[in-house]
Amino acid sequence: MNGIWIRSQDRETLVQCSFAYYEHSEYKDNTEAHKIEGDNTILGRYPTRERALEVLDEIQHAIINATVVLPLLPDFQERRKLSDSIVFEMPLK
Repeated sequence: MNGIWIRSQDRETLVQCSFAYYEHSEYKDNTEAHKIEGDNTILGRYPTRERALEVLDEIQHAIINATVVLPLLPDFQERRKLSDSIVFEMPLK
């Protein structure tokens, strides 16, 4: 699979991601940002580190489920088409 399509939390961006990662940062006023980025795009922001990591787990499960189910199809070309069209929508919270 070449990646997964992910729709951003604000619903304004749809990006084909080859990777996604969690990043924590602190701003000048000491507020924390827990965000998930993929291919130089902010995909979502979450209130805690734990929630951001849960969302990464959800993305992982979407990829695994697609990979496990698709090989059951008889035609390899059909598998390829379906695996390239997986879309994951980032949870709002």
